[in-house]
Amino acid sequence: MKILYRQTADTNGFAQLGIENCRFKQLAERTDGGGAIKKPHSHVEYEIHILSSGTQSYEAQGQKYYLEKNTFLLIPPRVKHITGKASEDMNKHSITFSSDKLSLSSVYFGSITDNVKEGIAFVLSEAKAQKSISSVLIENRIFEIIVSLIRLSGYEEATLTEQEQNPDERVALAKSFILDNVGESLSISDVASYVHLSSKQLTRLFVRYEGISLAKYITGVRMKKIGDAVAEGNASFKEISEAFSYNNEYYFSSAFKAYFGISPSDWRKMNKK
Repeated sequence: MKILYRQTADTNGFAQLGIENCRFKQLAERTDGGGAIKKPHSHVEYEIHILSSGTQSYEAQGQKYYLEKNTFLLIPPRVKHITGKASEDMNKHSITFSSDKLSLSSVYFGSITDNVKEGIAFVLSEAKAQKSISSVLIENRIFEIIVSLIRLSGYEEATLTEQEQNPDERVALAKSFILDNVGESLSISDVASYVHLSSKQLTRLFVRYEGISLAKYITGVRMKKIGDAVAEGNASFKEISEAFSYNNEYYFSSAFKAYFGISPSDWRKMNKK
């Protein structure tokens, strides 16, 4: 058996499905015995077995399954099963992983699609090449394979909201501009000018996509950074007020208390490690 991939961190894709402890393995009957286990057993992880050649039998949930070339079997966690005899020319790839977000409970048997075949071939090629970014490419392709197979198994994904389906890039640009210039005393018109919209138009977009007005968003980003700076305790309140373009320390303290409900000194004491 060869372990071609072992997950070491949560990527964005894996995190969306709560995938952890992912492994991609290659097994052959002649060298590994096909992994046959005659006694009923179960695992705390999902198992996906994909045959690239030969045959192998399984039993689960009162059914017998005979896998052959280009078929797969998905076995959910804690489902007792028997891994049966394999033909001498059997070669398969197994993907195991845990997930706290998937809720598949039934065994699924079916044929793989062309994109899954291509994905497996890609993983094998990159695993052999061992280039500097091979692991990243392998991880992305394994995620695609998993998604393709669980969709075939009947996994129903949540439908995106209108805002998620149609994000406005001007809002993203505005948010980036605000973050990059958080130390400045930004006005609504400053941000709107950057994305070539009127203040009213951009405010309308922020209410639609962020659920708050542009003014509140600017204040929130600014005060969060200020709160972090005060909590760190490395700079004086005067230095922080100047860094964030306040006219004087008194006005800075007043704005801070209006937002957080306590003074900068009390905030620093409260967050002292």
